[in-house]
Amino acid sequence: MASVWRDMRTRGRPVWCIRYKGLDDQWHRERTDAQNKDQAQRLLRTRLCNISEAREKGLERLETRKRVTFEKFVDEEYMPAKAPPARRQSTHLRDQQLYRNVKGTFGPMLLGAITTAEIEKYFAKRKVAKTCRGTPPSKAQMNRERQFLSSVLGMAKRWGLLDRNVAADVQKLREDNVHDRVLSPDEEGRLREQCPEYLRPIMALAINTGMRLGEVLGLRWSDVDRKCGEVVPAGFIHIGADSKGHRTRHVPMNATVKETLDAQSPVSTPDGFVPFVFVNPRTKKPYKVISISLAFSAAARRARVDGVSFHTLRHTAVSRMVEAGVPDRIIMKVVGHTTPNMVSRYAHLAPDSVRGATDCLAEQKRTRSVQNGSGQAAGNGPRITPQGKGGLEVAAGFEPAK
Repeated sequence: MASVWRDMRTRGRPVWCIRYKGLDDQWHRERTDAQNKDQAQRLLRTRLCNISEAREKGLERLETRKRVTFEKFVDEEYMPAKAPPARRQSTHLRDQQLYRNVKGTFGPMLLGAITTAEIEKYFAKRKVAKTCRGTPPSKAQMNRERQFLSSVLGMAKRWGLLDRNVAADVQKLREDNVHDRVLSPDEEGRLREQCPEYLRPIMALAINTGMRLGEVLGLRWSDVDRKCGEVVPAGFIHIGADSKGHRTRHVPMNATVKETLDAQSPVSTPDGFVPFVFVNPRTKKPYKVISISLAFSAAARRARVDGVSFHTLRHTAVSRMVEAGVPDRIIMKVVGHTTPNMVSRYAHLAPDSVRGATDCLAEQKRTRSVQNGSGQAAGNGPRITPQGKGGLEVAAGFEPAK
């Protein structure tokens, strides 16, 4: 009978072994790299399944799979395959950071030795661990790490190195990612005063267009409507399909955006013209997202504006368009939201738009028929009937607020 046991005769940690009957009907003993009994039992079940499949195919020996560690597979196969231009540079940099987070735990493990239990134990420890900021990682951060593990193991499965993607069985955490923080005009002014000189035009462009930080830093002069080197009034900024939404869109430029872009001078190097609008004068390359984010956070601390990040500028831009009564469909086209639900997340940022909506529910605002429950059924609205040639008569419903 197939079995699993622990060999205590080896030095160091015990070695888990498996015993099974092979294709030759002989009993085989095999030392494994399993770190616990659950992993050894999983390896035994996998070996028995392979033997059963080989017998059905009429094979005389098992087709051995390549034994690869998680670290080696990611370094040699996954990262090169996912490097730009296969994906956006920002996505690749994010995966590199996620890889550094999980590498210490899963790096030396064989791909086949990673189980759902191991991944869940890892996240159980992550919940009580501390980040570089001294706080526990957010649910969104842990979900991104889970997605990275699932992406790596899914690729290994497609390449025939695994039977299934065990990370897909790990339940995602429910994220509370609805942020209601926007900047007031006073906070915006204090932030602008505390921002370094190079950060002010970047901030101005973001808060006047609703563009993401990566889109602002990746903006090229060819994406801006210009004529004879000057920005065209009432022109557009063209966002390509390589943005986060993967859709081309045109962002209208207001007077502040035109003035901000006119103040930026194109940069040239001995190697040629630099196509980006915002360029680090020291490196002659576009600014990095992480450096701008850190600089903005430092300016917010100096300005004593709490609970904000650079993405708050995008929230502020959308909320101001909502307050101004811009239709949701237009806002979606400007900021690149793909569904109306995304815009509705910002609708609560304009509380004045619903002010007075419950006035009709007050006792003195209701008609006698509504108080007594007479008239039409609830939810059908007021019944409107003709009143001669003079107009319409509301038979039952709410009286207009005075």
